[in-house]
Amino acid sequence: MGTLAVVTNDALTPDLDPARLSALKCRIAELLPQLRQDLEVLTRIPSISLDAFDQAHVEASAQAVAELLRTEGLDVEIVREGGRPAVIGHADGPEGAPTVMLYAHHDVQPPGAESDWDSSPFEPTERDGRVYARGIADDKAGVMAHVAALRAHSGALPVGVTVFVEGEEEIGSDSLGAILARHGEKLRADAIVLADSTNWAVGEPALTTTLRGMVRVVLTVRALDHGIHSGMFGGAVPDAITALVRLIATLHDAEGNVAVAGLMSGVASDLDYSEERLREESGLLEGVQTIGSGSLLSRLWTKPSITTIGIRDQTRNARTRRLCDSAAASRGSSRPSGWLAGSSTRPWRQSNDPAPNRSALRQAIVRSQNASGGGPATTRVVSIPRARSWAATACSTRALSPRLKAM
Repeated sequence: MGTLAVVTNDALTPDLDPARLSALKCRIAELLPQLRQDLEVLTRIPSISLDAFDQAHVEASAQAVAELLRTEGLDVEIVREGGRPAVIGHADGPEGAPTVMLYAHHDVQPPGAESDWDSSPFEPTERDGRVYARGIADDKAGVMAHVAALRAHSGALPVGVTVFVEGEEEIGSDSLGAILARHGEKLRADAIVLADSTNWAVGEPALTTTLRGMVRVVLTVRALDHGIHSGMFGGAVPDAITALVRLIATLHDAEGNVAVAGLMSGVASDLDYSEERLREESGLLEGVQTIGSGSLLSRLWTKPSITTIGIRDQTRNARTRRLCDSAAASRGSSRPSGWLAGSSTRPWRQSNDPAPNRSALRQAIVRSQNASGGGPATTRVVSIPRARSWAATACSTRALSPRLKAM
């Protein structure tokens, strides 16, 4: 259980002296060319953290991040606790000053088929004023945003700074708990800034105050004890893939809302976010309708979602096209909202316990199976390998201080 103080535009964050603010802007403008160059060098390292890829690149990425932080005067170490390498750096601030932790991650997602790219995925390429490459935004730019802040203060930090750059965020942070247990004192801070979210719009920064959580589920449906020929048995004997698809479909109602009882929903801030903008940003094809009800931002920020991110059969590479397989599995990602409660005089509180969300999803699958008398296939959730849970809402700079937008 954590607390989130109400964000206000008050004396806790006094206006910067105009001359100091102007000098800071000029300093950042001077730094940008080298920052971009360093970002592109870091991005060229294909630090894909999935097991199927060469982990030497993840090691090289950690070393590169460590060197960037050492250059800015931080005491740096690379830690490993059974997983990918993480980088921890620290610099003291003035006596009595608070300590701020700056978080990012240096591992990236696989690029997929290179034929789908307009340029080489790990060669940063500028087109129409934007630079494209795998991982350059998520989250190598986050790493460099922290480096930029360190450089902007030229060694005269106003606070103590601890930088924590994780190496396995894209695969679920399995060793994060061990890192915190072993190195928690090094990471202790008064505030945490995570550079791994989005801006409200290009040129308009935002602060994300809380996020939806995540529960990952692997669901296996088994119908037969071996594969059979669809021409001989199709029509009387169910196939596992069809049964799996029908089961997954029960997790949403006719409008596309999540139909799992027990997951919490909320209402997002009333900000101007049009369907046209959603279509442009997401690449939604013409003729494809959005799903769910309520405001778009509530659907994206404060209502739960369930997404199927993969379906496979057991023998997909070792069977003929006419074989009805005995089992099929899907991998799904549920983004549950936490709950928020409070008032103007009481801090907002949020739930960090993923167990109720996992339980609700399990129960929904079991109920769906039981509703059809057990169904044609035996269904079981074979694993829920990892789960994260946070309360959910995001706060745009429109709801914060105009000083941030001026930066």
